Formats: sequence, C-alpha cells, structure tokens
Amino acid sequence: MKALFLFLNNEYRTFVPPNLSSLEAFIKKGGHETMVFDTSFYPEVVNIENAKRNEKAGTYGSIDYDKIGVPKRKKPIISDFLGVIEKFKPQMIGVSLYGYTAHIAELLCREAKKKFPEIIIFYVGIEVTLHTQQYIEKEFVDLACAGEGEKALLEVCNKIENTNYNFTKIPNLWSKNKKGLAKPQKMGDFLDLNELALPDWSSYESYHHYSPFNGKLKKMAMVEFSRGCPYSCTYCESSTLKFMHADQGLKKYVRHKSPELCVEECSLLVKNYGIEMFYIVDGTFLVMSNQILEKLSKLFKKEVNRPFFCLTTAPSVTKERAKLLSDMGCVQVNMGVESGNETYRKEVLGRPNMSNDRIVPSFQEMKINAIATSSQ
Repeated sequence: MKALFLFLNNEYRTFVPPNLSSLEAFIKKGGHETMVFDTSFYPEVVNIENAKRNEKAGTYGSIDYDKIGVPKRKKPIISDFLGVIEKFKPQMIGVSLYGYTAHIAELLCREAKKKFPEIIIFYVGIEVTLHTQQYIEKEFVDLACAGEGEKALLEVCNKIENTNYNFTKIPNLWSKNKKGLAKPQKMGDFLDLNELALPDWSSYESYHHYSPFNGKLKKMAMVEFSRGCPYSCTYCESSTLKFMHADQGLKKYVRHKSPELCVEECSLLVKNYGIEMFYIVDGTFLVMSNQILEKLSKLFKKEVNRPFFCLTTAPSVTKERAKLLSDMGCVQVNMGVESGNETYRKEVLGRPNMSNDRIVPSFQEMKINAIATSSQ
C-alpha cells in the first residue's frame, strides 16, 4: 500500500518535522511504502514577510539558505503536487495538521480530491483532535483522527492493503460512509512510545538536516522523549487533550520512552546524518523522575555527546536537575513565564506553583550551570 504524506511548512526555515516523520516511520515499519510532498519554500505558501519582520525586530537571525542547496521553486505548488500523485499513485494522502497550516492542506487536498477522487485523505494532528467534526465535514476529507495517529493510521493502511474500506471500528477515527458521517469511535489506549520506529529521514532532502540556532545553520534533529504534560495551564492545548482523554477513561497521558531507546535514536541520527545538535521538543522535558533523568543524562553523554536545547517549566527545575542537564550537554532551556503578574499567573493562567520566588531560583540554577535561558 502506498501512502503520500504532506509536509506542511509555511515557515522560512528548514527542519525534519518530528510529528510527521514519526507517523511515516511507523507506517514504513508496518510494511507500507511512503513518500513525502514538501511544501517548504513555495512562494504561494511561505510566510516570508513574517520572517522579514522577525529579522528586522532581532527575533530571528538572517539565514542564507542558498549555501545548503534550498531550491528556487519554478512550478506552482498545485502543479507539482498533482504531478507527484500521478507518478507515485498513492492510495492514501496523510496530513498532520496545525491550525496555521490548515489553509495549505485545504488548497492541496481539495485539488487532489477533484482529480483523484478514489484517493483516501486522512487528517491527523493536534488541530484535528481539537476540532475533529469541523475537519471530517469537509467534502474532500475521508478520515479524521481524534487522538494519537500512529495506530489508527497503520490500521487504515492495513485495511486499504487488504481492500477493506470499512474504517468504522478503528479507535480514534471519524469516518464517512454512504449515508454521510459514520459514528465516531472512542479514543483508544495510548501508544507505548517504545513501540515507535527508529528515525528514517530518507524522504527528506538533505537541506532539511539543517536548522537555524542563534543565527547559524546547524545539522540539527528535533527529537521526542515524552508525550503529555502534568500541568493544567488554561491557555495550553495539552490540558485540553489531557481532559479529553480523561473523559473517556484514559489515563497515563504523560509517558516517556526508555532512556535506552532515546539514546539509540539520537545515536542513529548522528551516525546516519551527521547531526551536530538536538532540539528536544517535549513541552516539559524535566517531567521525568530524577532517577530517569540521571540515567538518560549519563547514557546521552556517553553514547551521543552532542549539545541540545529543550523546554521545561520553572517548577520542574531543581539544583540536582539543572546539574544533570548540564552534564548531559544542555546549552539552552526555554522556560515559559507567560506573565510578570503573579496573581494573574495563578488565577487566570492556572499556574499556582509559579510564584516569583519559584521562578527566579530556577533561572539562577541554569545560570550557575552555564545553561542559557529564554522565556516568553
């Protein structure tokens, strides 16, 4: 079975997306053939004005992408996309969606459905989980996933492979039948992150092995150690996802890979793609226990030995954890403050443990350990 995935990138930057590459690798591990259509740097979709504004404001450094071979797109994006479909002949198009890329997905998938009505279009991602009915009701969307997509996507691929197009019993899935919208399925059990496939970047051009950091291009990989967050901040989609799953009796929302698997993945990326630096994309990296962090820190330093940066929260920082991060090779941590008003953080943002007396020492511990910090 052939699956074509859409890499929806309207930013003026290069990177391999961890969400999409995880889905693709999982399907390939299941025995299916895959390909990625990359929307990066097409003039119809790239948000070049936003990049220019950020450069002018000093938020971003100016990057010369020509030196890593970023192409000058000559054909319209729709023409290229339809050409890829005609050549590859996929039975399914998979789309991992964020809200700010929804317009690109609609532009491409609407045209694909017009020309190739037999192809199944599958929408997945945080945006789709939060607004599943909104997306499944679009006439060109056949399947929409509410929750994690790996297991549901693989089951769909297996059914297509066996010419069984009855998707109505697959957990997490919203589908259509001859009468219209089928009964949505309940969310299924969470995926054990140790079941994920090892990283495979063969579908991505080599210029996507680079990503900007402090105004310079580095061979960088975005990697995931955990999923979920224990906090319930009112402004964060992670809280909404946690409550959605809890309403259906699903627990263990916060999970992580084994330190051994995480290190194996990172080592493979260093070996296969010459990765110089890592960005650990977990929303709250330090949510793990001290024992797990200590094991991960030692293994990562021994087997990977590359600098990285990550995100966490002030309440998760201790003197011991800051030291372990430093030993592991951390060079920068982003800790959200969100507001300088302590009362507002507590009563409106849902962050009762984010007092000024808690925040300041957390930043100080990072400075003591020579870890740069950023916040917003």
